[in-house]
Amino acid sequence: MNVGVQNRAEVLKVTSASVIGTVADFYDFFVAGTASAIVWPIVFFPKSSPFAALLFSILAYGVGYITRPVGGLIFGHMGDRMGRKSTLILTLLTMGIGTLGIALTPGYASIGIMGALLIFVFRIVQGLGAGGEFGGAASLVAEFSKNSKHRAFWVSWVQQGFSIGITISALLWTYLLVSIPHPEFIAWGWRIAFYVGVVILLIGVVLRFAISESPLFKEFVEKKALASRPSLELIKTQWRKLLLLSLIPIPTVAGGVFVTTFTIPFSASLHILPAFTSSTVVYGGLIGIFTIVAFALLSERIGRKKVIYISGLAPALYAFLYLYMLSTGSYLLAGIGNVLYIVMSRFGSGAFPAVLTEDYPTRFRYSGSATSYSLAAVWGGSVIPLIATYLNGALGGAAKSWPYVAVELFIFFTISAIAAIWVSETRSKDMAY
Repeated sequence: MNVGVQNRAEVLKVTSASVIGTVADFYDFFVAGTASAIVWPIVFFPKSSPFAALLFSILAYGVGYITRPVGGLIFGHMGDRMGRKSTLILTLLTMGIGTLGIALTPGYASIGIMGALLIFVFRIVQGLGAGGEFGGAASLVAEFSKNSKHRAFWVSWVQQGFSIGITISALLWTYLLVSIPHPEFIAWGWRIAFYVGVVILLIGVVLRFAISESPLFKEFVEKKALASRPSLELIKTQWRKLLLLSLIPIPTVAGGVFVTTFTIPFSASLHILPAFTSSTVVYGGLIGIFTIVAFALLSERIGRKKVIYISGLAPALYAFLYLYMLSTGSYLLAGIGNVLYIVMSRFGSGAFPAVLTEDYPTRFRYSGSATSYSLAAVWGGSVIPLIATYLNGALGGAAKSWPYVAVELFIFFTISAIAAIWVSETRSKDMAY
């Protein structure tokens, strides 16, 4: 694939270092999502009713998404002022503090409610670090491949961290669930997944030390064209674009997150083992890797806008069938339903990473793409599963709640599809502006 004047080996090196970072980002978030569904209610909220404990646990998980836009603005400012490379190292180190903190936090039996409060704190730290991760990684790859005819393909690999991260997470959770007796799993086994996350983050830090700074950023430094306060300038001048672009990644963010935080306990109430549901995430994630490549190449042929529209409309129309399949309690239907849902959520991953970097100018590309994606994470990663969990509990379980949860997914995904109407077509846009 033509990468213009940039050396292909350098682009591959930068892309690889960016991918390992987003793998760590998504892995840690999906590990926490699964833990919030099957472990934290028991370990940190044992005195609450099962419904309240699950709701508090999902809220603890969701706060990490709520703080991501703050992280996007903070690290976005740093990335647009100090450089992409150094800031991306800091985002991983911040994520590492949050992940290690969760792994080491004692349960309710040891320190009472303080354990739950610490989980909230460390999820906030994770959220801040993750908020600056995607935008910086995507900006770095986009700027290195700025002359490529297949820019969407290269930038889409940043989003491959989603599929790879969720696959590794689901594989490890499945192994831990089936290999460690339940009492030991609750006592200490679940923490292994977080220790693995710390190791992945450290590998990412080492790889990022070895890459070069963005060529476009260096050009803007030489021209003295950097924004003095990029995040503030972004909010002041680009707030409409910021909100609009936050809508298009919703189906992707709500893909694996919805399965790990909502579907696992929802299906467990119908006597489907969590290990089985977790294993379906593996298959969906593996297929999703190829799906992202296919839709990235498709966006080079038919344009970004059309792919984004399809990525919202397809899962919106599938929502009712998906929730019905889950509500049957059938292993076969639930398994097929989960895999198809995760694969459909990958459609937009081939196009929106390119759009989020191509539609913002270099002076606040990091800030813009990071904050837009972080806002999408709030809608898709926190609001959707929290509402779904509440509906399921308030309406009396799977048999009565599934149509309402389906309506919720339909509304959010349709909004994402409609947003594509106003999104600019950026396929031929010059990155050096």
